[in-house]
Amino acid sequence: MAYSKIRKRTAYADDGTSIVLAPLVIQSKRNPTTGDFAEIGTVWVNTDTATIYGLAKIAAGTATWSTSPASGIGTFTSVDITTGNLDVQAGGSTTTISSGTVNFDNAAGTVTMANDLTIAGTTTLNGDIDITSASLFDITVTSNTDPAILLQTNGGTTETIQVINTQGTSADAIDIRATDGDILISTTNSTDAAAIALTSNAGGIQLSSALAAADAISLESSDAAGGVTISAGTGGIFVGNQVDCAIIDIGDIAPTASRTVSISGGTVVTAAVTDTLDLAPDGATTNANSIKTVNINTGVVAVGESLTNVASGAVTSGTHTVSIQTGAVTAGTVATNVSTGTGTKTVNVGNADGLTTVNVDGITLINNDIDVLTSINTGSSTGGVTIGNAAAGNIAIDTAGTVLIDADGVVEINSSAGVLSIGNDDNDFGINVGSVGERPIVVGNVVGATDISLDAGTGGIDINSVNGNVTVTVGKATVAGVALTNSARVSQSTFSAQTTAAAADQVFTITNTFVSTTNTVFVSASNGGAADAQMTIHRVKQLAGSIEITLTNEGAASLNGNCLISIWVMD
Repeated sequence: MAYSKIRKRTAYADDGTSIVLAPLVIQSKRNPTTGDFAEIGTVWVNTDTATIYGLAKIAAGTATWSTSPASGIGTFTSVDITTGNLDVQAGGSTTTISSGTVNFDNAAGTVTMANDLTIAGTTTLNGDIDITSASLFDITVTSNTDPAILLQTNGGTTETIQVINTQGTSADAIDIRATDGDILISTTNSTDAAAIALTSNAGGIQLSSALAAADAISLESSDAAGGVTISAGTGGIFVGNQVDCAIIDIGDIAPTASRTVSISGGTVVTAAVTDTLDLAPDGATTNANSIKTVNINTGVVAVGESLTNVASGAVTSGTHTVSIQTGAVTAGTVATNVSTGTGTKTVNVGNADGLTTVNVDGITLINNDIDVLTSINTGSSTGGVTIGNAAAGNIAIDTAGTVLIDADGVVEINSSAGVLSIGNDDNDFGINVGSVGERPIVVGNVVGATDISLDAGTGGIDINSVNGNVTVTVGKATVAGVALTNSARVSQSTFSAQTTAAAADQVFTITNTFVSTTNTVFVSASNGGAADAQMTIHRVKQLAGSIEITLTNEGAASLNGNCLISIWVMD
């Protein structure tokens, strides 16, 4: 139970004055508690543990008992020094803290240990711990264990470990080395994208290796879904930029899973930004032994497919230009070979929507010295094919086989300045125009001074019609009289309202510039009207530029209708 004895003890001196006596010692088999009250300065002795306590304070109903070792030796459950210094001076002996927790809390002050400190067990340091040394700070562990030195945090998701050299400027300002073994930096955190980060805010980061091996420096992300990212600012990324770098290899291995190798990908969305990808942009020098070769997808395809896509992306707006071999050649030769290896291959230029413009400038050879088929706009294509222009040079189509020009629409062969010739070679072969199929055939036109000549040798000219229908469009003219002008080689002249009497003659005059006194003219005549008039050709007189035709009415009645005269002027 709690103890309470706070009444003061007094005595009287020889002169009769009152004297306050010291409190009596309290003897007990337990330690005092905050509920044990007595006079300030009362001594409490635990006779079981041989521990002495003194009552130092009573405040707010709480008693404060303090203890101290007797004769410099004692065992304490806790020691709190709120003010002043704590000096532990062991002389030449050893100060041992065998168990429990030692808290060094000197507020804004400093805890100083002047000599060596040996800790045999585990030391736990809580709070903000700063270790400052004006001399070498050396941590050496002789334990042959794994790990021998462990620097670990385990306080929460925002914890970090930093190693900082504030003022060092040497090349090895921070030096991490392994004399015999390797250096392993790893993380087991599968959710932080930058679990291991090497960052330099001002200087550079250099990885160097003196090992003479292809994998002297290896960057690897071993997980099947892992990746390696190398990023840089405006300074760029340089790989193999030294004259003695003999091999630069990217993805040169047979993959066991589908993969994509992208170079200069990403959509350009910022205004006034140009994204340029150069592949071997610098040519060879004037040295005859310098050779530059650029190979793209040149491997052998035994089974399966090999696809090479160049500028295959869709264009929703703007322009997309692909240039091949546009650089100047000042000396030597430049050859660009596309899909020249043997075997069956397909090279597609353009796309299915037909909006791609393909420009091929310069001397262009298609299937030169190669015996294969060349097709333009075949299959289901509905696009037009244009060869040449008004300023282009000669276009030659020459073949040992057949030249077929077939169209569902109109086929036009025009010459705006020269002669249009068909079959002008000295070869004894036929020329067929519309020899098969039911179709009209038009030769020439009725515009201006269009002239059509049909020339033949001893074979003659045959005009055949299955049902005898041969149509010749004639030049027609009509006059209410006996004279008119009708300058057509084949013409029909109508003389209306004629009244020639029976047995009488009538002379009709036709002015025709094609008529001469020496050429051949076929003449025919007929008459209309209900009366029995029979206008018969009695005389034909050819003059220079005109012809006079005399018709005699051999009928029984006078002519009371039109008289029609047709002529065909031949050379």
